[in-house]
Formats: sequence, C-alpha cells, structure tokens
Amino acid sequence: MFRSIVLRFVLPVALASCVVAYFGLPYIQRLLAEWFRSDVELRAQLVMHSMEEPITDLVANGSEARLRAYLAKLAADERLLAILVCRPSGSTIFKSERTPAAVSCESEGNPAPRARTSAAAFRISADIAVRLRHRGTPKPFRVLMLTT
Repeated sequence: MFRSIVLRFVLPVALASCVVAYFGLPYIQRLLAEWFRSDVELRAQLVMHSMEEPITDLVANGSEARLRAYLAKLAADERLLAILVCRPSGSTIFKSERTPAAVSCESEGNPAPRARTSAAAFRISADIAVRLRHRGTPKPFRVLMLTT
C-alpha cells in the first residue's frame, strides 16, 4: 500500500518539481539579476541627483577640505564602494579611501553621460555610474561612483 502511494503520487510530484526547478531556475536568476541591477542604477541616480548641487558649489568655490569631508560622509554608505571626482583632463580632484586601484579618472576616458558599465576587473558585482558635468560650469568635472 505504501509503495503504491509513493509510486503513484510522491514520485511524479518529486519528478515534476525537479523539472520545474531545472527549467525555472535560470529564469528566476535572470529576473533577480535584472531587478538588482535596476535597483543599483536607481540608487546611483538618487545619490547623483542629491549630491549634484553641493558638489558643484564645493568644486566651484575650490574648498577642497569641505569637498573631501562631504564626499567622505557619502562614501561611508555600505552600498557605495567608491566616489571619484575628476577633471575633464583625467586628473583626480577627489578619490575615496575604498577606491580599487583598477578604477581611476584616466581609465574611464570620456564616457557618455550617465553611462553604466560593468566593472569586470573586480571580484565583486559592481556598477560604475558616470555623470558628466556640463561645460558651462566654472570648473567642469565629472563624478564616478562605484556601487555594489
């Protein structure tokens, strides 16, 4: 009796759940990866928009100590790996402490505004958000933000 129940109900249900898991797992994994990526991009946009005006003022005024203090507070967030403020020439105005050696102002060249690229040089999953400042500001600059 027990054997017939196992063969009739339990074994087909276990086999069907294995088939669903085998074919459904890649879809679920892709769905979660896309959700995570869009969440990171949204968070990066939010941080970029919130720090746009203060950074513009601090760079324009040339108050480097206040800029460092402000960006150090922002970079203390556990989801922000690094923040770089660069001149258009590729020189660094500010670089946070946790910035990996593979990321620099020179390594990014002149990307398109708000470009999102995967940081393949890292062993962790990270995105680089680039925000190019308009040339109309007194001291043009760009911000690279590495988020995890």
